[in-house]
Amino acid sequence: MTKVTDDQFRAAHAEGLTNFQLCERLGLAYPTVRQRMSRLGLTAHPVRRCDFEETKRLHAQGLSTKEIAVAQNATPDAIFQRLKKLGLKANVPVKTEAQKTSARRAAEKRNNERRRQERVRERARLMSRAFAFDACPVPEELLGRVMANLHAAEPRV
Repeated sequence: MTKVTDDQFRAAHAEGLTNFQLCERLGLAYPTVRQRMSRLGLTAHPVRRCDFEETKRLHAQGLSTKEIAVAQNATPDAIFQRLKKLGLKANVPVKTEAQKTSARRAAEKRNNERRRQERVRERARLMSRAFAFDACPVPEELLGRVMANLHAAEPRV
């Protein structure tokens, strides 16, 4: 442990360092920094100063909450809260026609796959019912009709 005088502590605090930065610079534990600040009558500096004017300007340019967060080195949630305090609504990112088409195709592909899986499950369920009892064989004629109905119901892709 290094001994830090009150004058050294005040000088470091005057530089605008946060409590964690004071810990690193002076080699003190966080509770020690808090106690020393209290004893010397000093207040903690904010961790991050938010620039509401910059947030307003970026919002007016049409940037999304995420884009503003990246530009201001903040979290999207923090930007959302700032916009709320400013009485502004978050900008919705505009999708290009290509992005919309790509999203639509992906959704169609997911739906087609889901339907195919449902058909396979239904076919397996019907087949398991048909062959549930080995002691009671299914007539070939009935089995042929079941399979024909399954194939007829399946759409061609």
